[in-house]
Amino acid sequence: MTISRDELAELGLIDKFIYEEKKRKICQDIKDVPQSELDNSKVNIIKSYNIKEDCFQEWCNKRDISQDALDRRILNDAKLRIFARKQFGHLVERYYLENITKFERVIYTLFRHHDYFLTRELYCRINEGESMNSICSKYSDGWEKSTLGVVGPTRMDQVNYVVAAKLRSATQGEVTEPFKVADFWIMVRKESFQSAKLDELMRERIEMELLTQNLEEP
Repeated sequence: MTISRDELAELGLIDKFIYEEKKRKICQDIKDVPQSELDNSKVNIIKSYNIKEDCFQEWCNKRDISQDALDRRILNDAKLRIFARKQFGHLVERYYLENITKFERVIYTLFRHHDYFLTRELYCRINEGESMNSICSKYSDGWEKSTLGVVGPTRMDQVNYVVAAKLRSATQGEVTEPFKVADFWIMVRKESFQSAKLDELMRERIEMELLTQNLEEP
């Protein structure tokens, strides 16, 4: 059965169809793929599904994925990565620097309350040894009350910019003095911070992000 573009549009699938057609055209135009690229592509697919390498074939069998279909998936994935490297490799450094907070991860404990004096009192109690997690659970006005105040791991670009600045300047385990954001008085404690690194994995990730953005353009 053949489905027309109008029917795809009615089903809300036209954008997906165009996206996949662009990918198919890229794969058709690339003829030579080194074995090393195929090997890397297979590893990437295994990692993306969080599969143990020695269980990969069993995973395919359970999902009725034929060897031909698997080989095509690996080949096309490798071709897309080759294309992304050639087309967007020169943009990686700038994109990385402009979006570095997108690649950083942080875990922190957050307390929020509308009452400054209560927040200040609780700050003193934490410094005297009372558990910040217990205080968050009892007194916090935000949703973090249900997580003992623990937030993350989360991307730094998804953290309020004032809170993010406090976390950057704080040492691990340090509770900040109360500061105001909108209607809340806030305390945070940095638990862990994972900085970004422009290694080969990050470079490839950015190249593929840029490819995806390009394919999604009208």
